[in-house]
Amino acid sequence: MCKKTIPVHPHEWQRDANDLLGANLVGDVCGKKSKGQAYRWARVPGVEEAQHGPLKHVMMVCDKLVDEGSPAARDAAVDAARILVTHLAGQGVPIRLARDVPDLVDMSASLASQALSRAVSDVVQAAIENKPPALIHAHLEHVVQQALAFGVRYQAEYTEFGSGRVRFKCGGPVCSADDVVGRVVDRKKRRGVWAEFLRTFRKKVRG
Repeated sequence: MCKKTIPVHPHEWQRDANDLLGANLVGDVCGKKSKGQAYRWARVPGVEEAQHGPLKHVMMVCDKLVDEGSPAARDAAVDAARILVTHLAGQGVPIRLARDVPDLVDMSASLASQALSRAVSDVVQAAIENKPPALIHAHLEHVVQQALAFGVRYQAEYTEFGSGRVRFKCGGPVCSADDVVGRVVDRKKRRGVWAEFLRTFRKKVRG
């Protein structure tokens, strides 16, 4: 039996959804549309009667956000993927969180530290909200990825600038690595395992 082809385009995903759930149900869920409309969403673009489906429309909005050019608009585009994947993870689907792949060429140690701070805050918040373990583990994978990225950037800048010359911006005056790591605990007022995690990570940064 041939292995099922993984969809890479919206109409292919729509075709699979129609096959698995039935076009009647898919059309009904997507705004009380007809079975025929669901089939039109699944047609190859350019073919007669083909129309953009719900997933394609979301992608088109994201494209416009990216074209807008501002960091806030780009973040909003990424949020669309994050919302969907977080929802699926919350349902217990064994998938990883959608996440940015750090750009180790352009990203500074300061930006990498901010991404790490957000990742740690996210997993703490998810635990406080009693999210499913699958979601917590997905967040933890994100923390590990961001920690490794920060380590790479910190080492590169330490090598380039020397001891005491790697600087961080903490939403205001330039500060040290200790300030950046400490802000996570101070802001969230967390203790226990997460405080220990941050203390251990700070020791690693100090070398």
